Amino acid sequence: MRVMTRFGIRKKLKKLAQSLVGDNLSADEPVRTTKPAPTASAVPRPSPPSSPPEVPTSPPAVPVSKSAPPAPPTPAPTPQVKDSPLPEDPGAGSTWVHLKRIKPEDVEDGSIRRVEVFGSRMAFARVGEDFFVLQGKCPHGPGQLGDGDLNGYLVTCPVHGLDFDVRDGACTSDPDMIAQPVPVKLKGERVFVMV
Repeated sequence: MRVMTRFGIRKKLKKLAQSLVGDNLSADEPVRTTKPAPTASAVPRPSPPSSPPEVPTSPPAVPVSKSAPPAPPTPAPTPQVKDSPLPEDPGAGSTWVHLKRIKPEDVEDGSIRRVEVFGSRMAFARVGEDFFVLQGKCPHGPGQLGDGDLNGYLVTCPVHGLDFDVRDGACTSDPDMIAQPVPVKLKGERVFVMV
């Protein structure tokens, strides 16, 4: 039995191509071959699903009484919103971050300043013994609330002159505009905000 080398296979293919095409191929031209198209038996078929697809089911039938009218559908319960203290666990995707450069005793009563946490600007305010944090950018545009003036619980945007309540972020002149409040808490002499 004779084993063919790569050179021998090439030579046989070249002779075969010349016999099929004719003698138009020169001896120096390389012979190009293409892979044959897969046959129907060579094409892999997807395996059938292990379980039948889920078919949506209709709600269960309600018995109908001829004497009584049908009962109206019961409305979904409305969620109860309660004032609650800030959660100790911020939840998925959020975390408490220590503001290292701010100490409660360093912030004067009735003052507001700009702080930055992970590239996000915020407005940090103190009113009495309470601390509040709002998103730094005014919802109306480029003004920074941390650069504004604080008068009681109202901070005035230095660019637009709009007033926002630091307790909930509500705008006094436009109820649709809200500066997002940021949860803040104190632990001893350390200040934390939720991001």
